[in-house]
Amino acid sequence: MKKIIFLTLIVSFISGCAAIKLNPNAKNVIVTPEKPDKDCKYLGSVSGDQGNSFTGEYTSNKNLEIGAMNDLKNNAAALGANYVQLITNRAASDSNGQQTSNQTSVSQVGNAFFCKNK
Repeated sequence: MKKIIFLTLIVSFISGCAAIKLNPNAKNVIVTPEKPDKDCKYLGSVSGDQGNSFTGEYTSNKNLEIGAMNDLKNNAAALGANYVQLITNRAASDSNGQQTSNQTSVSQVGNAFFCKNK
């Protein structure tokens, strides 16, 4: 039983270090800070996050950034959006008490739209 619990924890830890996967239906979602065309329909606010104070320290900055973007696109696609106007992009870090700090998470927020011409 201890072996099963240990293996489950190891698998969970390793998978926590990988970037969130992009769903197939989200591959054509455009993310940009630019305002959408006037013919685009607003569908709602979306966010994308990757990492936390535990897993983020063991996840590369690249995977944190890719994972947060993939999460944002996945959430937009779930609303039926194909365009996201990026509003905020934030990275958090933890200091280890010395002069260095580690990026631990990335969060992005945007407005999701459906645009006929995109």
